Amino acid sequence: MNTINKYLLFLPFLLAACQGAAPHEEGHEGHTEQEETASHEEGWVELTGQQADAVHIQTDTLRAYPLGAGIKANGQLEVPPQNEARVSAYLGGNVNRILVIEGDKVKKGQTLATLSHPDLIAIQQDYQEALNELSFLEEEYTRKQQLYKEGVSSGRQFQQADADHKTMQSRVAALKAKLHMLHLDPEAVASGKISVSIPVTTPIGGFVKKVKVLTGQYVPPQQELFEIVDNSHIHADLMVFQKDMEKLRQGQKIFFTVGNMLGETFEARIFSIGKVLEEDPRAVHVHAEITGSTEDLIPGMYVQGRIITEETETLALPEDGIAREGDKTFIFLAEQGKKTEGKGERIRRFRMVEVGTGVQEGGLIAIKPAEQLPEDAIVVTSGAYYLLAEMKKGEAGHHH
Repeated sequence: MNTINKYLLFLPFLLAACQGAAPHEEGHEGHTEQEETASHEEGWVELTGQQADAVHIQTDTLRAYPLGAGIKANGQLEVPPQNEARVSAYLGGNVNRILVIEGDKVKKGQTLATLSHPDLIAIQQDYQEALNELSFLEEEYTRKQQLYKEGVSSGRQFQQADADHKTMQSRVAALKAKLHMLHLDPEAVASGKISVSIPVTTPIGGFVKKVKVLTGQYVPPQQELFEIVDNSHIHADLMVFQKDMEKLRQGQKIFFTVGNMLGETFEARIFSIGKVLEEDPRAVHVHAEITGSTEDLIPGMYVQGRIITEETETLALPEDGIAREGDKTFIFLAEQGKKTEGKGERIRRFRMVEVGTGVQEGGLIAIKPAEQLPEDAIVVTSGAYYLLAEMKKGEAGHHH
């Protein structure tokens, strides 16, 4: 029975080998399906969409970048102070519920958690009592005013009634403002409705960066409970050394890469240059607004950039889009290719092109193709070495 199982296990591989080989050719029986996928045409390699995705092949339009005349600068991604919030409660209490987790998207005014405490009930009770007292003092004030006009009551009694009335008006206004700060409705409290918990809300929209409390935990007033960040105005904060400060101008372009996002280069423009020289290192902060999508960028990410001081443009690719073999350097052009038979999956075809290389800055390498390329050429920006290895494997299999 074990022998039968072994044959059944290898049957799919034998069928694939028979299908891929000519009837009278020997020595090609062991070709796998993946080897058959690679093109035998010299200078080309073919992958299925699934294979390309598995090794993170990325493509983009070949573009020109201003290289060779700029200032290298490192830093990180930041958001303006008004786009970051640390949420606390005005009143201490115990956490009843936590309604969000880190990474959740929230809207301005959304409830993040609820708190409860006896002091909360006491404040509402004080407001109700103050309203009742104010109603009494208003009547007393009106009565003393009338008696004073009629000469029955002294001016001192009327002044005292006026002072008591104004004092209570002030107390009611203060308690009402406190209820608003606690996100409670004064009119509901005035009608006799007492809330046993208060909401903790966010003053800005964005994403929950940190949750710093647990259910049931007592938190004192002003203790930080949540951090909220709005990434819509994320920008690059770079440090430029003192020796390069005189070259800085507002509006200058910056090209930068983010450490964990291989094969992708971002563009920004300087909108603010710091006026304070930091001591360690002796450098100034340069803030740059990012152009294009910032959806995948997060504050705190480390960036490497280059500030363009002169506009000298040349074709360039990220380092991961260039492959070297011996003393030669290659890039890969991308074509859509044909559909595989029976599956409907489209093959991705890549053609190897030899290039010369130039200056390397900001994660980009200047290139000079050995042939004329189309203006709208689509090139591999990440995964070039994998394609080179796949091509060599296909050539070796074809010649054995």
